[in-house]
Amino acid sequence: MKAITSVLTLLAVPAMVSTVCAQAKPVDLKEYLPVGSLSSGNVVRVKLDDGVAKYHEIFDKNGSKMADAERAELIKLIKPGYPIPWDPRFGLSKEEYAKYKEAWMKKQVVDMEPVVAGLEPAGNNTWRIASATQQQGPLSISALKYNAKEDQWESNNGKMTRAEDVSYTGDYTFGAWKGQEWKLKNEDAMSVTTESITFGKTDDGKNVYVIYSLVETTPEGAELARQNYALRFPVPKKAR
Repeated sequence: MKAITSVLTLLAVPAMVSTVCAQAKPVDLKEYLPVGSLSSGNVVRVKLDDGVAKYHEIFDKNGSKMADAERAELIKLIKPGYPIPWDPRFGLSKEEYAKYKEAWMKKQVVDMEPVVAGLEPAGNNTWRIASATQQQGPLSISALKYNAKEDQWESNNGKMTRAEDVSYTGDYTFGAWKGQEWKLKNEDAMSVTTESITFGKTDDGKNVYVIYSLVETTPEGAELARQNYALRFPVPKKAR
């Protein structure tokens, strides 16, 4: 049976938001990346403390013993990127849960690979992102184009529209930060494609996150392709 911890596979990626934020103002991307120059940052990932794993194994073991309905009910309580909330059905006492939260809060955002990125005007109030890493070369976000008038990102899959703004607290995997997200979802008889891009600033005003996700599955849910990465840059000086 499908265990509870299967929902933890995307701990480092924000959840897709389904509500379109139709009245939101277009975003000034210069708050996040410089124009006509490149900002130096890193591809990053979240590293959880080793002590977290044993608690997730307990959640997984208990979940595998539950009836489907009860397991589905508990999964609804879990927010991607956050620690599993306390519920006695997860198998921990309150004292054990406190130790789990203590281990969770030792999480770290660690650098994986240097990256550079900046904004390039593309005419008619549209923008592109120039981005690359030394090993991979240009990143896939370099193929996207932001239409500031329409507040949409255009990709090979279609147009990503503005969703609800994101806001995360300190116990989120990437820590406390706020920003904007755009997304699309395409479905046909062969596949389901979801794509999103998110820009945000950490609450301490020091860093910018650019997070991209592209997932393709069969209509039945079997994964065909996945591309996720998170980039971290210093906040542009003029935006501090």
